Amino acid sequence: MRTHDDKRLGTTSLFAALDVATGNGYGQLRRHHRSVEFLEFLKVIDAEVPGEQDID
Repeated sequence: MRTHDDKRLGTTSLFAALDVATGNGYGQLRRHHRSVEFLEFLKVIDAEVPGEQDID
């Protein structure tokens, strides 16, 4: 039941990736779930994964 002073802060989106070979996990919490935020997350993953390792 909602009242006049009930404050809903919305949902949070989790972008996550797992390196199954090493068990390393990468994640970010975002207020929005749009392509802009997802592309930023992919850029972070690309920067953190060593250059010789493939990202599939």
